[in-house]
Amino acid sequence: MNDHIKSALMTVAGIDQVLINLVWEPAWSLDKMSRAAKMTLGLH
Repeated sequence: MNDHIKSALMTVAGIDQVLINLVWEPAWSLDKMSRAAKMTLGLH
């Protein structure tokens, strides 16, 4: 998974280095999204 993420990010102009730190706890949920992010995704 890290290789796929890094490959995708390295195609973005201005990005010349990528450091990935996967964190499993605390578990992510929709509650962690801002209201604006939820509205953008139609999850309001």
